[in-house]
Amino acid sequence: MMTAQFKSLLISSAKSLAQAVSAIVILTGCSILVGWLYGAAFGMALLTSSNIIVFAVLLYRTTLWLKRSDVERERAEDMRCASEVRFRLLVEGVEDYAILMLDPLGHIVSWNRGAEQIKGYRPDEIIGQHFSCFYPTEDRERGRPEQELSVAASKGRLEDEGWRVRKDGSRFWADVVITALRDEAGCLCGFSKVTRDITDRKRAEDTLRESEERIRSVVDTAHEAFIAMDSEGRITDWNHQAESTFGWSRSEVIGQPLAQTIIPPQYREAHRRGLEHFLATGQGPVLNTRIEITALHQDGHEFPVELTIAPLRLGRTYTFNSFVHDITARKQAEETLGRQKAELARSNAELAAANKELEAFTYSVSHDLRAPLRQISGFSQFLARELGPRIDAAALHHLQHIQKGVQQMGRLVDDLLNLGRVGRQALKEQLTDLHSLLEAVVADLKPEAEGREIEWIIGQLPSAKCDPGLIRLVFANLLSNAIKFTRHQEHAIIQVDQMTLDGEVVFFVRDNGVGFNMRYVDKLFGIFQRLHLQEDFEGTGVGLANVQRIIHKHGGRVWAEAEPYKGATFYFTLGVASQSEREITPAQRGVACRQNQ
Repeated sequence: MMTAQFKSLLISSAKSLAQAVSAIVILTGCSILVGWLYGAAFGMALLTSSNIIVFAVLLYRTTLWLKRSDVERERAEDMRCASEVRFRLLVEGVEDYAILMLDPLGHIVSWNRGAEQIKGYRPDEIIGQHFSCFYPTEDRERGRPEQELSVAASKGRLEDEGWRVRKDGSRFWADVVITALRDEAGCLCGFSKVTRDITDRKRAEDTLRESEERIRSVVDTAHEAFIAMDSEGRITDWNHQAESTFGWSRSEVIGQPLAQTIIPPQYREAHRRGLEHFLATGQGPVLNTRIEITALHQDGHEFPVELTIAPLRLGRTYTFNSFVHDITARKQAEETLGRQKAELARSNAELAAANKELEAFTYSVSHDLRAPLRQISGFSQFLARELGPRIDAAALHHLQHIQKGVQQMGRLVDDLLNLGRVGRQALKEQLTDLHSLLEAVVADLKPEAEGREIEWIIGQLPSAKCDPGLIRLVFANLLSNAIKFTRHQEHAIIQVDQMTLDGEVVFFVRDNGVGFNMRYVDKLFGIFQRLHLQEDFEGTGVGLANVQRIIHKHGGRVWAEAEPYKGATFYFTLGVASQSEREITPAQRGVACRQNQ
């Protein structure tokens, strides 16, 4: 400011001096002319007086100009001071930014209110301290504060983000700008330092980055190929599974047209029209739905994929995210399964026809056997009656064997007829009170248990949807076997109850009879299969086969567990559609009755 005013003074003075010289030259010329006309003495007097007047005027004007310059300089100084005050008040009033001045060595020389709020120091505590106290210990040990001043001094400005330390030792993430201050001669006067606390923004950015990294990780580790496309049809994202599925690496496809990369030629025009239609109308028939289509591999072969495309609006443009799953293995499995189903259907049809023929044959044979059995029985009884007193003991023994064989054959024929009837008979399902049905079966079997001590433990069975006639036959077979195979027990125990196994109602019949070896359990439900000698326990070997057929007809299953001489338990279910229609409370279970016969 002073330099400019001095220059102005010199210029104004030079202008006044030139005007004075010009006036003196003119007056001197005029004096010479007057002296020539009126005499030398008069001319010199005129010249002297003229010079005095000119210098007086010059002195007066210079004095006026100097006074005006002083006034202007004082006004300019006042304006500068006022400006500095306003600037200082402005800086000191800023609360969101820490604004401070440093000397050339980095010592703090000014401190505003924002610096106090952000860093926690009062001005009297921090002014004169080195600004390195704001840096973490590890940064100070590496000389980072000095490096930043050096860079700001050489480049004029430094911008940085990093951790800084408050007075209380807590850290915050700071955005820092350091500017070098120089005088007119270019000498370094110090630094201005502006700091902003952006910890919240840093946390938000870190959270966003972590979220993006998680999403990226999910996308990259997904078992489906992920592909993103922009509104121009160019690939913008491509995960690891996409590399495996299509054979292209991420670097090879990013920025490439999707249609030219993985879409077969026959679908490219439809892809182009579909993209244009969506961008024009916002509608697309294949968007947000799962479709099956063929895709193109890098090696040129086409393969079936399952595809889902979801559009995502970003500002004024769209990105299209798609998940692609290679279903080649599934298609092959479906084709194999289809062939197997067809083969199974043919096998089932053939088996059904064979079973039907077998049932018809069994029924026919069983029916046709009744006539000769009646004849054998009749003639043997006639011989025993007519020749009774005259027949010897050996012949009578043979006749008795004939009668016993005929009875056994009759039972076998009846069982075969029942077996065939079960195979042909349609289910007549209805809600059946199994407890009442079981009591009726026990009553029918009383003659077989006559003279024996049997403890019947009958649980409270529920009602179930089933064919009551066939289920009655199941209980009759199982309970008849239990009575038969406990005949050697002085105190026989037969239990009938239910339990829940994996959410399914299971019925069981348990006894303490002779049991059987589990090695032969696979033969248990086969027709004519017996695990005990005929001499020990009579039977036809058809009853359990009939039980199995009835249970399977209901959609259930039947199995058994046993141990030699420790009894056996037979379990069966009636299928999902035939579960209990009502809940049974624990108090209703275990109803036992002792029957001594």
